[in-house]
Amino acid sequence: LEVPELQKYVVKAQQRIDKEVNKLQSWYERGHYKNVIKTGTPYVEGDCQVKRLVNDAKKAQAKREELRRIKRISQKTSNLIKARKYSQAIKFASQSKYSKHPQLQPLIKQAQSRLKKAKEKKILARLRNISPTEIGENLREYANLIKLSPYNEKYQRKLEYYKKRLEEQRKQPPLV
Repeated sequence: LEVPELQKYVVKAQQRIDKEVNKLQSWYERGHYKNVIKTGTPYVEGDCQVKRLVNDAKKAQAKREELRRIKRISQKTSNLIKARKYSQAIKFASQSKYSKHPQLQPLIKQAQSRLKKAKEKKILARLRNISPTEIGENLREYANLIKLSPYNEKYQRKLEYYKKRLEEQRKQPPLV
């Protein structure tokens, strides 16, 4: 390349390439990954800087899309929880690809605990309508409460009480 005319072309071409690389770098730094990918892809074979920028932009774009999907899933899960649709929230978040993500795990746990409390409230409401003389129904409902809250001493005492009453009732002679 000792020919002066060729050296001028080489310098001009290098300046154009440097200008394109700087433009791509600027776009990359500002987060315009699609522009970097679209504009830089034709130059990938000719310049390793451009190849690196395009590859980094593709990775960053994929990461951004993944974060958007996670945000959408967590937002929909939050909306379902606010609407008191706890089972749907648990199902939606658990079936998603990102169910193990740290952002979704607290939402799943929150929905599970609220679902448990809602079931407990329903059972307690049914218990209020059951008379204490109906031992079988009380036993069934308190057994359901124990399934939900196995360490609740109040429910355990009530269950034991109704079990004893059932045994006492069975020991009594049948009425004719």
